[in-house]
This record gives sequence, C-alpha cells and structure tokens, in this order.
Amino acid sequence: MRTAITVTVVLAAVAVAVIALLDMDPTGARGARTGTRYVEEARAAAAIDPALVGWDESAPPLAVAMDAPCGLAVGVQDRVIVVGDRLVILAADGAQVLRSAPLPGGYRAVAVDGRGRIVAGGGNRVDVLDARADDVRVARHFEVAGDGARVTAVAISSEWIFAADAGRCTVQRLPADASETARFEPVAGGFFVPSTMDLTVSPAGELTTVDPGRHLVQVRDGYGDVIRSFGRRGGQIADFHGCCNPIAIAVTAAGQVVTAEKGLATTRVKVYAPDGELDSVVAGPDRFDAGADGPPVVLDVAVDSRGRVLVLDPARRQVRIFTRKAQ
Repeated sequence: MRTAITVTVVLAAVAVAVIALLDMDPTGARGARTGTRYVEEARAAAAIDPALVGWDESAPPLAVAMDAPCGLAVGVQDRVIVVGDRLVILAADGAQVLRSAPLPGGYRAVAVDGRGRIVAGGGNRVDVLDARADDVRVARHFEVAGDGARVTAVAISSEWIFAADAGRCTVQRLPADASETARFEPVAGGFFVPSTMDLTVSPAGELTTVDPGRHLVQVRDGYGDVIRSFGRRGGQIADFHGCCNPIAIAVTAAGQVVTAEKGLATTRVKVYAPDGELDSVVAGPDRFDAGADGPPVVLDVAVDSRGRVLVLDPARRQVRIFTRKAQ
C-alpha cells in the first residue's frame, strides 16, 4: 500500500511539473503558451479594430509556380524574387515570368541589393546567384561553418553579406565582394530562437534583426551592437503574440518596419513607426488560410519602390500586394 501511495504521489508531482512547464513562456515567466489560457489570449489578440487596418489588397496576387515557396525579395525595377524548391523572378506586375529555374538545394531565404546582386541561403550554405542569363547559376558559394548551422535569412548591403544562423542563434557576415575562400564570422549573438529568425538591411544601410524568442526588433550599428529596439510579448494588437514572433521583417524607405507573425489565430502583418509605435495593420488573420488546428502559415514580407507591402503566402502559393489606403 505504501508503495502504491508513493507511486501516486510521484506521478502527481510529475503531472504538476509538466503542466507548469507547458504554462511558461520562453523567458521563464508564467505565461500562456498552451491550453485554455493560450487559446483565450490568441482569440483576444486576433481581434483587430477596423480603424487600424490601413491597407487594401490593391492588385491581383502573383502566382508562384513552385511547391514550397518560403523566401521573398524585391529587386531592381521592383522585380519579385521568390525561392523555395526553385527560384522564380517575376516582373513587377506579375504578368511575365522572367526566370524560373531549379536550385542546387534547400534555399529558405533570398535578398537583393541595389546593384541587382541576388543572395540566397538555407541549411549551412549562402550563395551569390547569377540570374542574368536564361537560367540561374551559382556565381559564388559559401558555407556557414560549424555544427548546427542553419541559415533562415540573408541580407546584402554595399559592404556585407549577412546570414541569420538560427541553429546557433547568431548573425554571421562576410564582405559582399569576397572570394569563395572567405569565411563567415559572427557579428552578433545571444539571440533566443525557438524556430526561425529574420534580418534585413534597411534602405539607410542599417542591419535590422529579430530576436523572436524575446519578441524584439533590433536596429544595429556596424559593430553588430543594438542601438535601438522595440517589441514585447502580449495579447494587444501592438504586441507580438506566441512563442517566437515576429518571424519576418522588412524596412521601408522611411524607416518603418513591416512585421509578419505566425500563430494560432494571429497570422498577421503590421507596420511600426521607426520609434516602435504601431502605425497600422496590413492584414489580420482573417486574410489568411491558417487553420486553427493545422501548422501555422509562415509568411515572408518585402517592400517595393512604391511603398507597397508584398506578402509571400505559402499556403496559397502567391505573393499578395497591399497598398496604403488614402488618408
């Protein structure tokens, strides 16, 4: 009898411990990651005041002919570039497919600079692509060395190629014109990355990163140090909800930050002022096909020269175009 009581007590203690762990947020504070509280918070976060929705889906979506689109960029002349199981380059209006070619492997992210240089990354590789000919070839190939490297975002400036290494929670970089013998070196670390992380270079040349587990958007200097940041976890529309958001960012010419989130009933795109104040909502969860019981839709975002917000919707295999409403 004593043995049975002991076993019962131990099992009860284990159950309590499991429930407590499930009810913690990534920073260790008690929160609402799972169960009833999470669902209630997600529903509250999904409620959006229509007055905050400042964008219209202004043009027909651009169809992306690939099985698994996951990375989006806008290049010279507002050409739309998408990577996944292949690379597709569309004219700005989407009426013409300029390039469509299979890729050497596993790209999850793509970026373009003002000179039209295309960089794509995934796994432990980052490649500079040449898409000027009829097909696409790898002009330079680099590896992010080290066990566990996992590239989920890339960016390119006039000086640097950046890679978000979600596997080791760091940002790596190398010179933009480096030869293939160059090696990536860490420029920032200490990120909390439960799944994926994003980064971009703003039109002003600033490196902007996401620390998704801490729900932060960070602007960094040339040494990789944070010079300003914003964001917090919460159930209000200005907050970031869930375990690891935002999952994608872009920066406008005016320095506004476009963010995308994933999650139960909180798949959404928003715009923040440079100081971190919420500016407007581009699209709420009602605009996406994310099922309540299925895996979350992982969006990507970009901004074109006209200030339109482009959203890669992998569930629909489309690039969707949003334009700010007339004031």
